[in-house]
Amino acid sequence: MNYERVAAIAAHEWIGLKRNRQVLWGLAVLPILLTLFVIGFSVLGSNANPGSMNGGSAPSVLTGA
Repeated sequence: MNYERVAAIAAHEWIGLKRNRQVLWGLAVLPILLTLFVIGFSVLGSNANPGSMNGGSAPSVLTGA
């Protein structure tokens, strides 16, 4: 393996990544937003169906009861 070539490619990729900082921010922020959305959705779901979050009764949509 040619380590000089690998190092040059890695440096080139790193420069490109630093240039595309907005893309990196998007990739970093997207999972956080998705996590917050899922947490908020589960909190709303647990308010509609008490006990579903603490391992209690399942949501009525799943059981049909």
